[in-house]
Amino acid sequence: MKSVNSNIKFYEAKINHCRYGKKKHSFKNQTNAILIDLKNSPQQKPSRYPSLFSLEKFNMLTWSASKHGNQSETSTSYDLYKFIKNLCVKETKDKEEIHKIKLLTFPKILGYGFNPLSVYFCYNNKGLLIHSIFEVRNTFGDMHHYVLRKINLKNISQKTPKKLFVSPFYPKKGNYKLFANHVQDRILISVEYILQNKKIFIANMKLKEIK
Repeated sequence: MKSVNSNIKFYEAKINHCRYGKKKHSFKNQTNAILIDLKNSPQQKPSRYPSLFSLEKFNMLTWSASKHGNQSETSTSYDLYKFIKNLCVKETKDKEEIHKIKLLTFPKILGYGFNPLSVYFCYNNKGLLIHSIFEVRNTFGDMHHYVLRKINLKNISQKTPKKLFVSPFYPKKGNYKLFANHVQDRILISVEYILQNKKIFIANMKLKEIK
């Protein structure tokens, strides 16, 4: 599948999950993901995309801005861009201008799908990745945004308190160690969950653009 529109790119994603402790479990999965330039993604030109993919309407693969950010039913990709930009400025207190935001997420298949994690990459006017935001959703429809600050300087996992109940196996306690990076045609995402100074869950995604 070709990325006909350069503002939406398709990725092959390899996912690893591993849960430690009394209820050990692990699995590997392979799926497809999309990377969307929220500021520049056109809403009204479906012919520019692969025939099996559509924005805001039914198709084999679909994506809707209304399922992200503030989850407004009328949101467009540009509305989502403004929401994430304002959130990033508020949380980071950074005066450096955010020029572009790209969203890594999973498209719905025939209208069905659950997106537990989406990641926003925020760039300055020089094209340098400066912040990223992890958008975490649970099965009840609750959502929380974890902001990673100045990743261009730190380039390591950042620790943040867990703020959202996600799994029946774990309480709403502990900390996450989060990492996200996007270099050329590859993306790496990592999530570690630390509870009482023990690593009890880890998940990572390795993604490569489908040319």
